Amino acid sequence: MGLTIEVIHNPASRGPNGEPMLFGTLENPAKIEGQVVFQTDEDLKGQDVQIDYTAHARVSWMTRGGNGISFDCQSNFDHKKITMGLRYRQPGVIQAGRYSARLNFPIDPTRFPTSMTLRHGAVQYKIVATLPRKFPNKDIVVEQLVYVINASLPSPFYPEKMVLENPSLAHQFYNPIQWTAPWPFAIKEEDEFSGARPPATHLCEAPSMAFIAGECFPIAISTLVDVPAPVPIETAKGSKKSKGFFSKILNGPGSNEKEVVWPNTFNLVPEVISVRLEQNILYKDHGGEASMPEIREFELLFNMPGTQEGENPEMGFMTILLLVLPQVADQHDHLKPSMSCKALDIKHSLKVNLKFKAITHKLQLPITISAPTHPGRPIPYRFQAVNWAGSLAIPQGMQPMATPPASFAQVGVVRGTVNGIFHALEASQITKWSMVYNMPTL
Repeated sequence: MGLTIEVIHNPASRGPNGEPMLFGTLENPAKIEGQVVFQTDEDLKGQDVQIDYTAHARVSWMTRGGNGISFDCQSNFDHKKITMGLRYRQPGVIQAGRYSARLNFPIDPTRFPTSMTLRHGAVQYKIVATLPRKFPNKDIVVEQLVYVINASLPSPFYPEKMVLENPSLAHQFYNPIQWTAPWPFAIKEEDEFSGARPPATHLCEAPSMAFIAGECFPIAISTLVDVPAPVPIETAKGSKKSKGFFSKILNGPGSNEKEVVWPNTFNLVPEVISVRLEQNILYKDHGGEASMPEIREFELLFNMPGTQEGENPEMGFMTILLLVLPQVADQHDHLKPSMSCKALDIKHSLKVNLKFKAITHKLQLPITISAPTHPGRPIPYRFQAVNWAGSLAIPQGMQPMATPPASFAQVGVVRGTVNGIFHALEASQITKWSMVYNMPTL
């Protein structure tokens, strides 16, 4: 006698707890197929088998302190019920034999997220089969989890209907997304300076706003000089004075005697570039009355050589950083794919800090991250051709400085608060991954 759930899958593909693992993409969506089997060698008291399938995200947490308050919320992406009819010797007595019911549950990759375990919740695909029995007999209940990896971006992170694994994208020219803001060159305190500072734009570019966990992708950092820099000349006193069109701005109208001292370098090249991938998990109670954030940061630090003596500030600066995203993992403190539902939000952003001698310039871009088609397999590089706007910063025909692929490493930090009707009730977790890469001298 027994009640079993059988799911069709590749025996070599197992989830973190040994459950069947399925993979889904836009072209080949995952589908839970199999059967529920009940077999008994003798008549048995009971009722028809009830099969309940749910794809859901469930979160729960409790505030700390003497009067702890618990929160619980569940979002169902799919819910189906099946009744497996049985034959009866008489009402309430099941006739001996073998019974089965087919399972067929399609998984929409644009709506259903990847399975995951979180510190205060989980995304699960679960099948529960129950054979009800009257007291004093106990119900016969079996459960089966299915681990699903969806390699497409679920809504609302799917506006462009991107097919991330589509080979036709290999030769596409990407028009990068730009983070840009006008900002004057930083001048050291000990440098004397008169007149307007030369305007420049620090530009950070990414080839896409959607990435695959574990893949390598480039970002471009550049400094564009918006106007030609003035040419300093030696005065009789041995100081430097500007000549040409900008002399009126720098020296003052009608003045040829006012000293104008330019620093030897204009901080075209930042001393340190930090790139942070921020993962913001937000657990939510029903109606959003209360929520708890959980933030993780994955960081890379690039030590730059700085602007060198004698470099021409009109040339500008450009470097391409090759970044390797972390892999997704089921452990609660690792990277998770982007998703959003009633109970749970997982959002990601890239944050770039350009540290100069006198200022740190901060840039940020929200991105979305998809699970890979097959974890552990190499992901083809898909950004061979990118129309970088920052290429204007370097002479035609020259190649920008580039790093070898750099991966994120781990370090831990904790801080955070709870938001909602109950404020600051419990600290949330922030974990930071960090790796330092020393750039060669220009």
